[in-house]
Amino acid sequence: MRAFNAEKGCNATYTVLQEIVKQNLPAPQASLVCPILELTRRALGTAS
Repeated sequence: MRAFNAEKGCNATYTVLQEIVKQNLPAPQASLVCPILELTRRALGTAS
C-alpha cells in the first residue's frame, strides 16, 4: 500500500475490523480470524 500512500488507512481499517470480529463472532472463531487480520494489518500497514 506504500505505492498509494495508504499505510495509515490500512492500519486503521484492520484494527477496527479486528474489534468488529471480536464483537460479532464467537470467541473460538474470532481467535482464528484475528491473527490473520493482524498479519495482514502488519503487512499492508507498514510505513517503513
